[in-house]
Amino acid sequence: MIRLFPGHALVIDGAGRSETLDFDSLRDELAACFAERGIAEAWLAEHVACIVEERVRERHRQMPGVLERRDTDEMVLAALRSVGFADVAELYAAGRGLGPTLPRPEGKRAPCSEERLRDLLERTLLLSPRQAAETLPSLARAVERLGIPQLTDTLLRELALHLLATSPEEVPEAIPGERDIRLLPDEHWQTRFAGDAATLLACGILRIHPVSTALPRARLDFDLARYGTRLGRPPLLEMQVLANLPATARTIRAVLAETRAEICARRPSAAAHPAQIILRGGEALLAEQLEPLCARAAHTFLTDVRACLEREFAKPGDFDVILSLR
Repeated sequence: MIRLFPGHALVIDGAGRSETLDFDSLRDELAACFAERGIAEAWLAEHVACIVEERVRERHRQMPGVLERRDTDEMVLAALRSVGFADVAELYAAGRGLGPTLPRPEGKRAPCSEERLRDLLERTLLLSPRQAAETLPSLARAVERLGIPQLTDTLLRELALHLLATSPEEVPEAIPGERDIRLLPDEHWQTRFAGDAATLLACGILRIHPVSTALPRARLDFDLARYGTRLGRPPLLEMQVLANLPATARTIRAVLAETRAEICARRPSAAAHPAQIILRGGEALLAEQLEPLCARAAHTFLTDVRACLEREFAKPGDFDVILSLR
């Protein structure tokens, strides 16, 4: 199944006004927070922004309606804590004028029923129902091992965050130096592909995103501007792009499937989550590569490009794909 989304979502601010949550802007805001904390792994900002996008889309699918900006901010904070950067979460929260990095409900100790644990995962940590169901058994086992019959919500929240950040699965292959953050080094993919796939990756037309150990996902960029450069000298005709695109879409599908299979072999829990393709460079392709088009023709052309990718990924498969537009 494929789900097509623009690079932004509508949210409601504290005053009840609608505003745009732009995921590229969120990435840039997170990048500034990581840089201020002296963290050189620039890819983490984009990774967290994409995780938030995935959770926003999943929430809209499960419960249609406009989210509050506070809800999406808490998704950001939960994702940052999950990948092990609580200090970046604190900085982001301060920049957004928020209080504590996650809700800190007051109350007395209470028994840890399955309903209570599920509610904590879905409402406090803002996991989707599927993600909550996946985490619930390990959280229940951790609570049982503590041997304390009644716990506060605050302690349960911290325990759940710890479980999300430290997967119980073993990495079958040790990655020196980056094991805590990256599941696989960037060079891991260099010899994995041949033919057209290898060419698209070498030219930067396709880019496989770094894979997080804590929240592993299969994610690709498809750069239309670079793709146009490969097809020939400008100005290109629309049909030059559209005629070549179906074969390229099949290659993209094959790369994404193989990448996801590799990730799931190392982290089986990743199979519960969608893969993602980020379509970039459409405006640059129109401005720099293609023959001049009027606004209506340009819109029709980009719609045809997206439709070609949709047709390829709408074919029966064993995993969902989010197609995001940037």
